[in-house]
Amino acid sequence: MRDLVGQKFGKLTVVKLVEYGTPELGYHKWECQCDCGEYIRVWEDKLTSGRVYSCGCPKRDKHRTLTEWRTIRARCQKVSYYQYESYGGKGIKLCAEWQKFSNFLNDMGYCPKDGALCRKNPSDDYTKENCYWATGGHPIEDTQKLEYNGELLTINKWAEKTGISARTILSRVRLGWDVEDILTTPTKYKKLEVSNG
Repeated sequence: MRDLVGQKFGKLTVVKLVEYGTPELGYHKWECQCDCGEYIRVWEDKLTSGRVYSCGCPKRDKHRTLTEWRTIRARCQKVSYYQYESYGGKGIKLCAEWQKFSNFLNDMGYCPKDGALCRKNPSDDYTKENCYWATGGHPIEDTQKLEYNGELLTINKWAEKTGISARTILSRVRLGWDVEDILTTPTKYKKLEVSNG
């Protein structure tokens, strides 16, 4: 019997033997870890022949990414979409390059697990320069960032700095407010000074 532990096949690294095959076939089942972190059990012949080379994550990654792209396109361009008024209705656009999914994928890569596409400046368009993947399965307040006066901080950090609650800031982002108004308008509608120190 060949020992495949430690060998890599595509995105799969063999971790341990989990089941012996029949003497006639001579194939065994191996537990493998995918590059994405997931574990999968694979019969040896499918592994060594290349028929199975991942846990299936490329399809899932593409599906997540395509879903994100379709969502932002609808937000900006589909008048009947429920979020249109907060995006396209306020002048937020999807850049010309991203009208094709392949260009979006080339610029941003695949959507990571527990990822969401966020904009640094929620008042600006969906472009490569203004977008990033927020990841980690943390609350969006811990991952979504806003850029103002040359500073790029998470919503929670801006809440600490301005005294405006993270919930209020996030609500304003979703309503399509300008970033300056998001961070300088207190709940009683008086202007705040955001210090740079």
